[in-house]
Amino acid sequence: LSLFFGPVANSSWLSGCDDSGLHEFLPYWINGAIRLSALLTNTRLCPVAAQSIKNQTNRILLYIIAHQAPSGWLGPDDLQSSGNQYWASYNLMHALTAWAESSPSQTRMNTVRSAIMAHLQEVRRRLQVVPLASWAKARWPDFVLVIQWLLDHPSQASSSSSPLDSSSSFNISSSSTSQELISESENPGAQSPRRTPIKEEEEDEEEDAFLVELAKVAHDQGYDWDSFFANSIPAPDNADFMLTHGVNLNQALKSSAVWWRFDPTQQ
Repeated sequence: LSLFFGPVANSSWLSGCDDSGLHEFLPYWINGAIRLSALLTNTRLCPVAAQSIKNQTNRILLYIIAHQAPSGWLGPDDLQSSGNQYWASYNLMHALTAWAESSPSQTRMNTVRSAIMAHLQEVRRRLQVVPLASWAKARWPDFVLVIQWLLDHPSQASSSSSPLDSSSSFNISSSSTSQELISESENPGAQSPRRTPIKEEEEDEEEDAFLVELAKVAHDQGYDWDSFFANSIPAPDNADFMLTHGVNLNQALKSSAVWWRFDPTQQ
């Protein structure tokens, strides 16, 4: 699709103009294409197709990262007054996490973590003024899954344990070049400068606390899917469309499982 379908090939994510509204075509496509490329590569069934898709997704994600706004925002930014401005980036961030996992490159992992963290910091700032709404509000579990990924994949110099380890519940109250990123197979052990142990621990704790607090904000601003599934099925005729939309309902089925990892009572 990135070779011929306008809303992807000429997407606003690539400084184009063939998508409008929520700017969701490219994020949807690339979130699946990354995984398809990895599966085709692993099975060795279609090496030519796998390499073609990999080349497309590499080019696009590198472009998006290279054009990240100084504020940290990823992608088009023409919906600042709308609570829907956050939705398109959910799938894009999931694509970035899959891209990081598909490679042994620590350089790529660090770059992805930095890009997502910068975006989330800007999201947190905006949420204080413009809360989640509509699609972004309905699909908050997808957003929180990205936060879980960051907590489960700490920075290179950090401890390998996650604060969301189910054995110890976490209390919710409490520059790489394009060539480096593309050539991960040639240098899988690429190292980035390490922080001093004390500074490293302080920064890691601050980052974890920020991420857990942001997850709580998204949970609190999002739809209460637990109550809906327990008390509102079948939905009344006058129900909010967001609560009857088929895809929203299917994606929301995971909401309790997603939030369980942040619940100090594990209930």
